[in-house]
Amino acid sequence: MKKALIGLAVAAAAVSAQADTKLSGHVNYKAGFLEDFNGNEDLTVGTAITSESRFRILSSIEANGITYGLREEFGLGEPGRANALNKRFNEVYIKGGAGKLSLGQGSSAGDGATEEDFSGTYLLFGDLSSWEFGGAGPGVEGDFSGNNSLDIGRVERLRYDAPKLGGVQLSASINDASGVDDEGNDIAVAARYASKAFAAHLAYVSAEADDQDVLEGSVAGKVAGITLALQYHMDEEGADNDREQVRAIVGYNPGPFSVSVDFQQTEDDNDTVDAETVGLNFVYRPTKGVELYAGLRTADNNLTDDDGSGALFGTRVKF
Repeated sequence: MKKALIGLAVAAAAVSAQADTKLSGHVNYKAGFLEDFNGNEDLTVGTAITSESRFRILSSIEANGITYGLREEFGLGEPGRANALNKRFNEVYIKGGAGKLSLGQGSSAGDGATEEDFSGTYLLFGDLSSWEFGGAGPGVEGDFSGNNSLDIGRVERLRYDAPKLGGVQLSASINDASGVDDEGNDIAVAARYASKAFAAHLAYVSAEADDQDVLEGSVAGKVAGITLALQYHMDEEGADNDREQVRAIVGYNPGPFSVSVDFQQTEDDNDTVDAETVGLNFVYRPTKGVELYAGLRTADNNLTDDDGSGALFGTRVKF
């Protein structure tokens, strides 16, 4: 047994010596006073869902001009939830002059297509679940009455990223959607251009599994610290019922300090969702890897005249 353990230790050390392996992640905690859609007022303290706490392992080996790598990443959600420890990434990839091929759980092509922004205040509006607005809106409790972010996410998929051409990155993925609704696959394609002062992202998903297509994109720019972003998402919620989400963000981001105002509206053709949210957001970075944030937000359900509001602060520390 001892010889076997020594052999395993030697083998592990040999692999570690050959591979470039990194451990990273962050802890993101928030606290806030809010009034939810049921009129309840409370102090909430917990791990933030917008950029939830997480840890990841990145490892790669290069041979003959080809890089072979893996990414393992797990999120740490609210204690007591079924997904308190959830799988974010579990993928392997091969990268070379012909592009990058990824296999496993990870970002669909187009993940983040609605998130181009230079304001530096994503922690306060990337999705609204950190505010824990729930209750009286349409749909299930906790859906924030339509105010949750609708951006394309992470799935089990086969993804290809082509080499950049003129600064444009083209991506495509076949997403395994079996078990979601009907049997089938989703085909996603995306194009992205990004520079230090301008970014544009467009994505389309042909959802064979539930016959619901998705179109989304965003543009963002920055001039002398002033930032502007427009973000859009449209999907088919059923027969003859399109759902749209639009967000506008105006900010000022001169360096370690960022401030922004954002407005978001979500509605559908059948008048089952009609929601708005407005936020005032502040982020301060006293040193590398540390972000202190605070903000004010209102959320309105125009179908029922319910509304919620809150003040929140928190910090994200990376390692």
